[in-house]
Amino acid sequence: MTEKTMKKYYIKTFGCQMNAADSDMFSEYLISCGYLPTDTPDNADIVIINTCSVRQHAEERAFTEIGDMKHYKAANPNGKVIVVGCMAENLGDEIKKKYQQVDLVIGAKNTQNFPEIMTQSGIIQKGIAAAVAKNDNKISSHITIMRGCNNFCSYCIVPYVRGPEQSKPVDEILKEITDLTERGIKEISLLGQNVNSYFSNNVDFADLLAKVSEIKNIKRIRFMTNHPKDVSDKLLKSISTLNKVCHHIHLPLQSGSDKILELMNRKYTFENYYQLVRKIRYYISEISITSDIMTGFPTETDKDHKATIEAINKIGFDFTYVFKYSPRSKTEAFKLKDDVTKEKKEKWHKELLDLCNSIAKERNTKLIGTLSEVLVESSADTPEINDDKKEFFGKGRDNRGIVFRSAKNLIGQSINVKITQAKIHSLIGEVEN
Repeated sequence: MTEKTMKKYYIKTFGCQMNAADSDMFSEYLISCGYLPTDTPDNADIVIINTCSVRQHAEERAFTEIGDMKHYKAANPNGKVIVVGCMAENLGDEIKKKYQQVDLVIGAKNTQNFPEIMTQSGIIQKGIAAAVAKNDNKISSHITIMRGCNNFCSYCIVPYVRGPEQSKPVDEILKEITDLTERGIKEISLLGQNVNSYFSNNVDFADLLAKVSEIKNIKRIRFMTNHPKDVSDKLLKSISTLNKVCHHIHLPLQSGSDKILELMNRKYTFENYYQLVRKIRYYISEISITSDIMTGFPTETDKDHKATIEAINKIGFDFTYVFKYSPRSKTEAFKLKDDVTKEKKEKWHKELLDLCNSIAKERNTKLIGTLSEVLVESSADTPEINDDKKEFFGKGRDNRGIVFRSAKNLIGQSINVKITQAKIHSLIGEVEN
């Protein structure tokens, strides 16, 4: 069978890194069944739309994509359209009724059963050999170490669409990572809604980091995301002493107002959070701390907004994702009146985004002239620059993206890069000989 006659698949992913990890799992399974990936749905035999329900905007984009599949189905009547993920879990019946072009809906709670569901539905024929495909030049990969969430933040739909916390067995995680190293993976990201609460067979998250560090060919270990209430001293000591664990922690704050934090059911005050940040920076002085901030939560006032501004200035995050609140059905916050006007949400969002970006740029600027150990992930041709060098991209141990140029192929190598320029989202540097 030639490449032209082989069946193809297309995956569109919305949402978080856990969705991206699920899409990788779908991809590997389909490759093992003899399918090839394609970057357009037009010539795909199977189209998978991996959806997110965390915010209204993500749902709207997914619905647009699903709606467009009507044209795909008209041109490819034998093609299969599969909707998976959080929105599929939350709105599965609505999707089935409204969109006739959808052949199969798989909710987030069942994504790990994707191979069985595909064969049971008849989309994939049973008995196909499951050979693992080698992904050349891929350096980093994700491993989902736990699913679900027990925190029930009042605005969050994740516990309802992904279910309660379930930690993957330690041996299973270590085997998956070892298998990935045999295919060239050098960096692993451990994923969960709250990795700090991982616990399986008397192994907590700090213990797991130590076990993953023992895997020979893994050079770097990253993880996300973290709930402030569960960051322990034991974990901080592990990050500071395990050489392979990167010095970056994503620690969502959400608000600087204690009133809003209580309504969000975040289980900490701003002072609790601030003292935790101080402790983290004490244990690991060069750590990068990034965060999430939500604006426009029900009952939020100018005073609450000002408290968030003061909190951001006091902490000085290395980068911050800023979101506008959007009501999610089934959540506790949905019972509250969405009483912050669209105009005020837009205004507050811009103010917070401008502030956070300014702080990120300022913190990046301080790194000019310093050396960063970069694990090189990818390269790109830049024909507009008239030399024989390529542009390479990698990340420092602090998770900052760094771009530099080199005539040598450095993908997969750890090199020292001297920082020469700073941007909001990345750094630019030169290879240090």
